[in-house]
Amino acid sequence: MLQETVLRSNIALADATARERCGSCIRAAGVMGALSSFELAERLVQVWIRSDQHLRTLDDLNGKLAVARRYLASANPHRALGGAYLERLRDKRTRCLAYLRSERRTALALMKESDERATGGRRRACGS
Repeated sequence: MLQETVLRSNIALADATARERCGSCIRAAGVMGALSSFELAERLVQVWIRSDQHLRTLDDLNGKLAVARRYLASANPHRALGGAYLERLRDKRTRCLAYLRSERRTALALMKESDERATGGRRRACGS
């Protein structure tokens, strides 16, 4: 039960951090209007690079989680050590996913701004 409480608090912390980062991006939406198209594109590339790094980290964590699960399923595992390591990896994975969600929201806001500039502030029709 204690582990579940700790896990939930870590998830809440990761979500709050992601919301804070996303909120700062949305608050900066007024600032986005002051950015040139090149600066807007540069920010989008930065988000893409960070997301790529998070995806690589997520792949690494998934591999480590699989190894930890195999270890716990083995004949003589050290349950406490293996369980603690597994929880640590799960927490890292949860934080990584929260960052990816945050980066996705930021990228969508940047792309929306870019699209609005490309169409002169008008909405594009579907399919065009």
